[in-house]
Amino acid sequence: MKWFLVVKRYGHSFLIFVIFSVMLFKALFRFSHHDYDYLWYHLPGALLHVGKTTLIPSNYISEILAGFPPLANYVQGVLVTIFQRPSASSALNAVGFLTCLALIRWMFQRKINLLWYLTAFLAFPLFVMQFYAGYIDLWVGSWLALCFAALTHMILFKPCQKSLLSLSLGIWIAALSKYQAWPFVGFFIVVAIAIFTYRLIFASDANWKSYLIVAAILITGATIWPLRNIYKFNNPTFPVAPPLVSKYFSEGQDTGRSRFKVQIPKQLWDQSAPALYLLSNLEATRFTHPDGVFEWKVDMGDFRGYKGAHHRMGGLFFLTVLLSVIYLIWLTYRRDIPPALIAMLLATSGIASIMPQSHELRYWLVVPLSAILLMAIFGFSQKRRLDQIAKVCFFLLACYVLPQLHALDFKVKSPEVHAPDAAREFWKLAAKDPDKVYCKSGLGHLAIYWAGPDFNTYKVLDDSCEREGQMRRCDFSGFSDFRAQQLKPLFNCR
Repeated sequence: MKWFLVVKRYGHSFLIFVIFSVMLFKALFRFSHHDYDYLWYHLPGALLHVGKTTLIPSNYISEILAGFPPLANYVQGVLVTIFQRPSASSALNAVGFLTCLALIRWMFQRKINLLWYLTAFLAFPLFVMQFYAGYIDLWVGSWLALCFAALTHMILFKPCQKSLLSLSLGIWIAALSKYQAWPFVGFFIVVAIAIFTYRLIFASDANWKSYLIVAAILITGATIWPLRNIYKFNNPTFPVAPPLVSKYFSEGQDTGRSRFKVQIPKQLWDQSAPALYLLSNLEATRFTHPDGVFEWKVDMGDFRGYKGAHHRMGGLFFLTVLLSVIYLIWLTYRRDIPPALIAMLLATSGIASIMPQSHELRYWLVVPLSAILLMAIFGFSQKRRLDQIAKVCFFLLACYVLPQLHALDFKVKSPEVHAPDAAREFWKLAAKDPDKVYCKSGLGHLAIYWAGPDFNTYKVLDDSCEREGQMRRCDFSGFSDFRAQQLKPLFNCR
């Protein structure tokens, strides 16, 4: 009987602790060899920032690394340095999520039910896969969700040191990590300024100097990287064209709907961005095209591309999404959640729904993370029957999702085990003259493997081999100024 009481009281907590411990271990020691963007530019960027790779990326990737907000890749590089293994860079998402969760707990104390927050988290496949993947989407989503949590705290109570510090951290880190975070950063700053203004007008204890300083910190965090890019490249979102205002800046890659058409299933090309967002959340192609193979992946990509019926669609599990929506509607109907917070959540979701890549839900994880936050504050701690049913449903959904993803199953292997045969053959050739700069072309997202078993042995320039002689003659005609300045020191050119 005594053991039964212990299990009843601590069993759930122990189970969640074990699951997240295993997933954290997996993030640190499993090399994410299937993660396309991770191998393509996240890992090379992380290793370049800390001087742990001899790869010289292609012109396209070099421009991405020069223009994209770099903070996430810097942190990945620090993790590699600390743990002395490239696989540790995949722990970025876990570190970001757990850090933000600790800050949320610090703000709300016992007002938030962390145990059931974590349980509901496990019912969303994209959260679980991102937790130990080499992508940076959960990292960004977590810091944006921290902003949402800080604003929630301000609305419920009043701005304080904890909420203001958390909001400032979230704004700075999210803005310096990914372009897709910028619309949400701007929205959260507007909400914060609205709260400050309201309190200055109606609250007698409001400190206008503190609010002014915090507002300046927030705006600086949101604008420092676009201003840097304007100064350096005459383009705030280099190397992609900024939406709406592209005509005022130098040319970049198109970010409109036409560019992302190949990332949308062909049968949905005529759908609007909000419609795609809704269909993706509901994983509608499961039912409209049941003949296709639907599989949860970290980027939800289909090897057939736009010809695949489910390409880039879904990932949050339609049953989990429906349960969350129904439960939030019920909490709103019961007037447990203040209308201002529901409005903020709907606005956050609305921003995601009008983005060019609205159907790629991994970019908009702030929305379900914020929804769970509201449920954990206003619902999960309640003793009402429907609250208990909701918790049981989230638990059962998590029990279904984890085995489907093999989330607790992994093997620790050296990265070189996953290297292509062509890269292994190149290592044998390059070992004869390890100081030479080798020009290779067409390496794609696997280029990092050509730098050696540890990614830091052979100097490999991912560029057209036809240009090798031209570069060795220090003739950089036909190269962009950016690329020429990058390559001249490599070939001892002035």
